[in-house]
Amino acid sequence: YQAMEEVHAKGLAKNIGCSNINFMMFREVLNYCKVKPAVLQIEMHPFNVQKEMARFVQESGTQLMAYSNLGGSSYVEIGLAGEDDVLWEIQLIKDAAAKYSKTPAQILLRWGVQRGTTIVPKTANKERLTENISLFDFALTEEEMTAIDGLDRKKRFNDPSAYC
Repeated sequence: YQAMEEVHAKGLAKNIGCSNINFMMFREVLNYCKVKPAVLQIEMHPFNVQKEMARFVQESGTQLMAYSNLGGSSYVEIGLAGEDDVLWEIQLIKDAAAKYSKTPAQILLRWGVQRGTTIVPKTANKERLTENISLFDFALTEEEMTAIDGLDRKKRFNDPSAYC
């Protein structure tokens, strides 16, 4: 992080941040940094809610950015997730999608946005890109947000310890 602060001090970076660090490492950065991280990017989805981490990061004034917003779906084909790790197949998500006339993916993305995180959905499909940004004409209820939080398994799919 100190090397990134040097880059920042030279004016070569407007903002710097962190990715894939745990709570204790993030606290260490905050305790010793000269330039507070603008963003912390971590894996976050309803199977990996990280509620305490999210609260701490947001209270620190650092923006929280979530990736793998749809859970394990993209990890199935490479063997890091199973068929039961596909969030859009969960009945709770399907029911919310039907209620709002949205896709299950839109429900998952809306959950992330509504929690105050920046989300990082990816697609190479033009129609899906439009779908991914069509999240602001509805809001999940507090009960729906709590129910989706209840899917938490504390499960990471992009876990370097699993493939290092």
